[in-house]
Amino acid sequence: MKYLFVFSMVVLLSFCNTFSQDLNKKQSQSEIEGFTSQDGILLQKEFIDVGEFKKCKINIAIFTDLLANISKKGIRFEYEVKGKYSNDTKIAFLDVDEIDALIKSITIIKENVLPQIKNNYTEIQYTSRGGFIAGCYWSDKSWTGFMKIEKYDKDSYMWFKSTEFDQLLTVLNNAKLKL
Repeated sequence: MKYLFVFSMVVLLSFCNTFSQDLNKKQSQSEIEGFTSQDGILLQKEFIDVGEFKKCKINIAIFTDLLANISKKGIRFEYEVKGKYSNDTKIAFLDVDEIDALIKSITIIKENVLPQIKNNYTEIQYTSRGGFIAGCYWSDKSWTGFMKIEKYDKDSYMWFKSTEFDQLLTVLNNAKLKL
C-alpha cells in the first residue's frame, strides 16, 4: 500500500511537471504565432522580403484571417542550420510592438555596451515574447554578437562580430519602414 502511494505521487508530480512545461511553451508565443495556430480560420500568409543578415532571411509577415478579415503583422526570421546529415530551418516571429524594443535594445548595445571593457564574462540580451533572443557577450577581451532564433533549440544560435550590429540595425529599420 505504501509503495502504491509513492508510485501514485511520482506519477502525479511527473504529470504536473509536463503540464507546466506545456503551459510555459504556450505562454511564450508571439501574438502572431497565437493568431496563426487558431482553429477554424481561413489563413492567408504573405511574406515580403526585407533583407538578409548573416544568412538569416528577414521578412515582413502578414497573416490574414479571410473569414473575419483580421490581420496580424510582424517580422519573420528564417535561419537554415546545416547539420551533418540534413538541414533544418529555424523560424521566429516578432510582433509589431516588439520591433521598436529590439531596435532600441540593439542601439543601446551598439552605443553604450560595446565601448565598455569588462573584467568578467558578461551577457546582454533582449528576449521577445516568442523566445527570440538578440544580444552580445564579453569574453576573451572582446564583444561578440548573437541571435537565438528558437527559444528551446541550442542549434538556432547565430554568432557575429560586434562591428556587424550596424548591418542588423539597417535591416530591422528597413523592415519597420515597410510595415
